[in-house]
Amino acid sequence: TAEHRYSIIHHGREQMLDHVLASQRLANQFHSFEVHNEALVDEMDTDPDADSARFPSSHHAPILTTFELSL
Repeated sequence: TAEHRYSIIHHGREQMLDHVLASQRLANQFHSFEVHNEALVDEMDTDPDADSARFPSSHHAPILTTFELSL
């Protein structure tokens, strides 16, 4: 969905900068992905002296990719 098509916010712009690389064989077994961007803050609005819980060390959203592997 559109609300999950970004992994970082930069100057108010939502962008997908992060990628998952897979071989063609693995890509053929792709099942789904999730972008956990619910708690992102704009990386340009950070304060180095602020509480680290409010401004995490990484401003990139975690991406979870699932593959269905057949053995």
